[in-house]
Amino acid sequence: MSIGIEKLRVYPGSLALSMKALCEARGHDLADIRDTMMIDERSLNVPWEDPVTMAVNAAKPMLTEQDRARIGLVIVASESGVDQEKPMSTWVQRYLGLPSKVRNIEVKHACYGATASLQLAASWAASNAAPGEAALVINAGESRMHLGQPWEICFGCGRSRHAGV
Repeated sequence: MSIGIEKLRVYPGSLALSMKALCEARGHDLADIRDTMMIDERSLNVPWEDPVTMAVNAAKPMLTEQDRARIGLVIVASESGVDQEKPMSTWVQRYLGLPSKVRNIEVKHACYGATASLQLAASWAASNAAPGEAALVINAGESRMHLGQPWEICFGCGRSRHAGV
């Protein structure tokens, strides 16, 4: 049995702020930020782009009807949330038009959450618990609680362009 990533897509958000403009506004040294963090611009979350919207915008264009029929597991890794009730994975399942039989979970952990989710999905596929089915793993988040903080320069919504690339 072969297990691996079949499709990969990124939705970086619809707005970006140049690092030059942000450094000028906050009094940071642009050269230091570029040399240390390798960031030319950072994403900005507009009010209508929450983590669920970004997750769906990333996944929907790459999924065919056959893909949707094959998905048996959805895992959304994030440290963000849209309400205090449901995991974001239930909203992602709904807005992607996935069948109600699809299992979904949310992993609440920054940085390592997506890696752990990929490992979980690979283990699920290797177990052959659902032969022929595929897992959809999404890492989505937003950062809004950082304006004026020292780490503001590197927080965004999944967009990072490295200097020189």
